[in-house]
Order: sequence, then C-alpha cells, then structure tokens
Amino acid sequence: MDRIVQEAIKMVLTAIWEPDFEKMNRSFGFRSNKSIHDAIAALTSIRTQGLFRTIEGDIEAAYDNVDKNFLLQQLGRKIDDIRFLRFMKKRLNYDYVGGKTRTAPKYGIPQGGIDSPYLFNIYLLDLDCFVMDDLQQYLVQLNANKNIEDHCAAFSKKKPEDGKVFLPRKKLSYRISTLTNKLRKQKDLMSDSTKEKNIYQEKEKLYSLIREIRIGRHMMRRMPSFDPNRRKLRLFYVRYADDWVLLTNCDNQTAEVLKKKIADFLQNKLRAKLSEKKTLITDIRVEPAHFLGFEFKITGRDRRLYLRKGSRIMLQNSPGGFVRVNTSPDRLRLINRMHMKGYCDKRGFPRELPWLSGLDTHIIIERFNSVLIGTSHYYVEWIKEPSRLSRWIYILRYSCLKTIAKKYNITIKKVFAQFGVHLNNASKRSIKCKVSQTHQGEIFEKSWRLLTYMELVEMNLRQNRKEKLDKIFWERENGVIGNYELPKGGMPTVTHENFLDSISCTSRTQSSFDMPCAICGNVDDI
Repeated sequence: MDRIVQEAIKMVLTAIWEPDFEKMNRSFGFRSNKSIHDAIAALTSIRTQGLFRTIEGDIEAAYDNVDKNFLLQQLGRKIDDIRFLRFMKKRLNYDYVGGKTRTAPKYGIPQGGIDSPYLFNIYLLDLDCFVMDDLQQYLVQLNANKNIEDHCAAFSKKKPEDGKVFLPRKKLSYRISTLTNKLRKQKDLMSDSTKEKNIYQEKEKLYSLIREIRIGRHMMRRMPSFDPNRRKLRLFYVRYADDWVLLTNCDNQTAEVLKKKIADFLQNKLRAKLSEKKTLITDIRVEPAHFLGFEFKITGRDRRLYLRKGSRIMLQNSPGGFVRVNTSPDRLRLINRMHMKGYCDKRGFPRELPWLSGLDTHIIIERFNSVLIGTSHYYVEWIKEPSRLSRWIYILRYSCLKTIAKKYNITIKKVFAQFGVHLNNASKRSIKCKVSQTHQGEIFEKSWRLLTYMELVEMNLRQNRKEKLDKIFWERENGVIGNYELPKGGMPTVTHENFLDSISCTSRTQSSFDMPCAICGNVDDI
C-alpha cells in the first residue's frame, strides 16, 4: 500500500514540476522520458563547443542531509492545497528501526521510496536556478569588465598597453603577406635574363621564402581566430540526481571562484556539503573528466572536421580553434566493475565464472550475450569511436569462452574446435550451440551464438537513438514541450500534450521460453 501511495505522490509532483524541468532542460535524473543518455547528448552538443574546463560536482550524503522544512517550503511555492502539504509533512517525518531502537531522523528523505528521487530533484532545483542565473550573471559581469588581466591572467602574461591587444595571428598574417610580396619580387628578378649567372643563388632564396610561407600558413591554421584575452566567458551545466558537471572556458582561478560560490550556496541554502575530494576542476585538453560512466576529453584529433564532398572525404581544421567535447568509456570504472563481477582480474585479463560453469552451454552464452548487449547499448552510440569499446567486449567474450572451457575441462582452442563458426574470419569468429528436440518423429532445433564486436556495434548504430535525443534536446532548448516517442506499450506522462488519448494497458508479465515447446515443438516466443 505504501508503494501505491508513493507512486500517486510522484504523479502529482511530476504534473506540477515537470514543465519547469523541461523548460530549464538541465536536469535529467529520475524523470519521465529522460535517461543518462539525454545528459550525455546535452554535454556533447554544440552548446559545449569551445568549453575546455570542467567542475565535477559531488554532494556528500546527499539524501541523508536534506532539510525537510526547506523542502516543504519549496513544495509550498507551487502547491496551495494545505491538506496535501500536511500529508507530505507526515510522509517526510518517517522513522526506522536500527538495531533495537526506533529512530526519527531530523534531516533526510527516505531512500528507496518511489517518490524520493523526484523530491530530491525538486530540492536541488534551487541549485539549478543558482547556476543558470547567478553564476551566469557573474560571468556576464566579468565579460563586461574592461580590465582583461583580472579574469584572463592565464591567457595574457603581459598587460595590454592602452587597451590594445595584438594577436599573434595578426602578426603572422602580416608576416606572410610581407613574405609573399618579397617572393613576387624575387620571381621578377629571376625572370631577368641578366641574372642567369646567379640562378642557383636566386633559386635558393626563392625556395627558402616558399618554405617560410608554408610553415607560417601551417602555424596560422592551428591558431584560434579569436583573441583569448577578449573571449566571452561561458558555462554549461548538467545535473543527474546528485551528480553534476559544469563546463566553462574560464581560467583555473575563475573556476575556483565558481566552485566556491556553489559550495557556499549548498551549505547556506540547502544544508548540503560539497565533497572536496570528489569535486575536481579538470582541463579536459590535458586530462579527462568523468561523469556517468563516461570520460570527457578534447584531444588534438578533435580539432579536425571531416567534410564530405561528393564521394570524397576531406579533412580540415575546425574554424577558430573551437572544438566539441567527445566521450569514451570510463576505463577505470569499467575495469573495477568487471573485476568486481569476476569477468577479469585487476589488470583486465579475462577470467572464467566458476558459478556459471555448471549450467548448460546455451544458457552460459545467453547470459553473456545479455551483458554484451547491455554494455554496448550503454556506450556504442554515445562515444566518438566505437572501437574504444573493443577491449571490454573482448574481456566479456573471452570470459564466456573460459567459462565454457572450465565446464568441459578443455582449452579455449578445443572450445572453438567443438563450437566454433567462421573460424577463418577474425571479425566473425565466434561459437555456436545447438539444442535439438524430437516431437512425433520431427526434429526441432534452436541455436545460440556468442555475439561479436561488429554485430554489437551494427545492432546499436541502426537504432539512431543519439539523433533522436539530440533532436529532443534542441527542441527543449527552443521551448518546444512534449512529443516524445512512446515505446511499445509504454505509458505516456504529462510531458505529452494529449497523453490521455494515448494510454493503453498492456500485460507486463509476458514470459519468454527459449527451448522448443515440449508438446508441439514450436520455437516462437510466447
């Protein structure tokens, strides 16, 4: 009964606060039609182009330190029903049994409740508004400050004289034009027939000028077209539950100021403490930042754009030095998780799972396939290069092979000899297990095959989920609300304009039978 009431509370809160979250489009945790991938789509959008410094935020004991009275005040801002507010006060004044004593905590919201994550989102909505409004206004004031050296010290070692800023790019451009004019005159001198005796000396001068011009143009392509001392400071903020990340293009000193302002706001307004150990300021051009199982980094290769002209793919540098953030799997987190679950050792060397070796071969393959599909489904479309996932696919596949080898007490080579398919093709090489069953003299067969890296990548790229979420993100940025694509049998929420007309009840207890039917031999799922 408690769970039903909690779900009803969540439905009420969602109907009231969801338009605010949709309009802000910066909080993606524990919301209808939102997921981790919506947050990743936001962080890799054009909004983060040119932002290279991150502040990774983490709140200590987030749920346990929620100020209940302040949360009730937040609910009272948009809810006029006094009875509901009284009911929520009773809901938050919970107690629990610890050992032999019953405790009623003064702070915190109950963890594990259906409505708790959304209540926590409402609680941190003030943090979202503070970052989007107050911190943004702080950067606007810095941008309006004429004293460039105050907030751009990391980019300008010398103070500009009389407010004038001379760009290295402009100097180099002037140098190249001077050399070009000199080269033109040198060619005119070579065309004079009276200079035939010194032709080799003239050619050497000519080639040295050409070489210097080429080097200068190459250096110019690598320089930003904007003045770093006059750049506009910006920020981009994304939150998922109690984890948040802020990207900016300011120097390290200004980032420390932003971090201090957020820590003070959390302490004074929300009674929350920012973890100093986990809240890191990172230059993602040098080291990657970590968020939701992904690594964010900008490398030299990311400064290049691939342009298609007809059947040709041309490579050129991105204009102005602005680059977009790219993602890859969080290597440390993945290796720790796989080691914890027994798929590999601490160094990432694949290991067998002894507790699975007692099951049938097709069940072992099926279980590892589910892990492979889940891992690829989480990463493939959201990282710049799917090949960065190949190592983790390799660990899972060879863990499966070693588990089967342990079952039969044989080597991996003999596993391939007994169950292998496409052994001569490295990208398709895998194992396959068949199960046959006879019914009324007729033989029915069903097979299970361990998925390969290429199959997993193609399976996910065909779904085009990233394009859909990118489109949704920009629709929300432009003020469009609703129009989410419903999954089959999915339940629409208040974020749909005509959600009542789309409600359809379907059974959620459908069973899946893998083996052929013992009565009729049918292999179709029920």
